[in-house]
Amino acid sequence: GFDPESLSSSGRSTSTYEVQLASAEGTDLGLLLDAEDEKVCLVKGIAEDSLVQKWNLKNQDGKIVKIYHRLISVDGKPGTSSTFIGELKVRSTPVSLVFERPLVLRVAVNKDEQPDLLGIVMVPTEKDLRIDRVQEGLIQQWNSLASAERRLKSSDRIISVNRHQGSGQELMKAIESSSLLDIRVVSWQAQP
Repeated sequence: GFDPESLSSSGRSTSTYEVQLASAEGTDLGLLLDAEDEKVCLVKGIAEDSLVQKWNLKNQDGKIVKIYHRLISVDGKPGTSSTFIGELKVRSTPVSLVFERPLVLRVAVNKDEQPDLLGIVMVPTEKDLRIDRVQEGLIQQWNSLASAERRLKSSDRIISVNRHQGSGQELMKAIESSSLLDIRVVSWQAQP
């Protein structure tokens, strides 16, 4: 696993940063993007010996591209996950990428209060659970008490349950089998 806290943008003046890459014919950007959600294009990996890996080695912590960072624009233009993936696949000219660091939210709920009503529709992925929507239940109650930036919403990703990390299926089982839940969620604030 990884340390969820290493992803967070807490303590930074801005949660976005720009990366300038001098792409050339036959050069691999090395950015592995997650097309699971059209609205939120996430970095799911960085290829070895790629332009992005070389960028990361040369730059300070504030501009290092990491997993769960969200790609929000290519050459100043916003887009969907599939638009970005298509654009970057055939890229042979310099490119400007803007990423957003996530907030890592910690949510604690007791399912004994409403055992059958967590109140989120989740989609299991390879590494996490994507929140499809929030509806009536414990999470909606949590949201009503939380500040705007700490509310769970569609496209956020559950990355651990009771300190357990794993596939979306494993996290779903952990949620089902426990009454007290300590959930870590990655969330992005910038509007698409």
